[in-house]
Amino acid sequence: MKKALFLAGVLVLAGLAATAQDTGGTQIESTKPVPSPDKSRSIAVDHVLPITDGEPDRYSGKMVVRVLDADGAVTQSRAIEASQARFVRPPIWLDDRWAAFNYNISKNAAGMVYADSANDYALVIEIVSAARRMGATNKTEFEIMNFDVYEYTNRPTHVRNLVRGTMSVFPLHIKLPPDIGSAPYPMAFFNELRGAMRAYGDLCTSRGLTSLLLEQDSESFNGPETHAAALACADGKPVLVIAPLKVQSAGEAMRAAVVAAIDPPISLACQSENNEEAGEGQGVAAQKPDAAAPPDRYRYLTSWKDDATVLLEKEIFDTEDEAPVKQPVLTVTLDGKITKVSPAAAPEKKAPEKSPAKIKTAPAKTKKPDGAAKTQPSPTPKTRLNLLKGLTSGAAGNGDLQ
Repeated sequence: MKKALFLAGVLVLAGLAATAQDTGGTQIESTKPVPSPDKSRSIAVDHVLPITDGEPDRYSGKMVVRVLDADGAVTQSRAIEASQARFVRPPIWLDDRWAAFNYNISKNAAGMVYADSANDYALVIEIVSAARRMGATNKTEFEIMNFDVYEYTNRPTHVRNLVRGTMSVFPLHIKLPPDIGSAPYPMAFFNELRGAMRAYGDLCTSRGLTSLLLEQDSESFNGPETHAAALACADGKPVLVIAPLKVQSAGEAMRAAVVAAIDPPISLACQSENNEEAGEGQGVAAQKPDAAAPPDRYRYLTSWKDDATVLLEKEIFDTEDEAPVKQPVLTVTLDGKITKVSPAAAPEKKAPEKSPAKIKTAPAKTKKPDGAAKTQPSPTPKTRLNLLKGLTSGAAGNGDLQ
């Protein structure tokens, strides 16, 4: 009984789901079809919950967007796999062609899906946002922590973005609304997002690339906050990118971006990720690491040597108890000039200083007539007696003086 009530509550939360059917190894919860403004079609979302040990996976990110004609027949469907979906909200129509819906990931994270009812194109965004109440102003400020975009076409594309405040900096340059509530962002934002996607595509085309996947936690910002730097994988090959912050459009940001190849190549985590997303036979140079191999005790990251020069560094972790050591590898300027940094010579180890030797004072010596040096003993009473006898007899004493 309790289980039935729990499932019923989830169905209501998912937008008054029309069906909740068990198809063997999965359970499907579907929203009610929502008609388009011109009533020519409708759209519905299926939340696919795999069954494990007899229980549905309530956090499954598997979804299917279905478009139906006026008679209720399915004209197209698009499978989507999000990072996680606790529940799915009913879709809304942005115009006669485009529909969108939200799904909840966690307390401070949400996803939005924009679906084209004229074909099977879909654009998915996932945002993690943190809210902070400022003590000085008593106002709540929002900061975007993560912004990922997945484009579903014939070849799905994942765009991981570098964010600062409420701004997505690179490779998608766009201002993000901080509120990640229950409704999708409006059509104006979606159009701006597609423009940023086109600008990013132009950047890749101009450099002969198919994608750029950022290396997580490798970013840095210069002092005046005019530029950001990060490492990335360009079709599986490591690069260092520099992106401008103070520009007016996504196109301007991509034209001014620097993408510097790293030679000799370095090892980045995004290389194996790029290989997984590209799939087998895509010609990606990087291979998946051996799961049995010990983890690397180093990573690569960026910092700023000055406001116009980025420094690529190798951070080495010798032990958990010791602070990491950073080794400079190369520098890249805002105009793309690359300079290799010669590794600094290891400091010579000095031998431990010895304490000065103690000087021993030799006992006083007397010279005998034959030149042999011996320590002069203190005369004993017997010796003194014999000496007196010798003096009185006029004969020199012998053995007792030796």
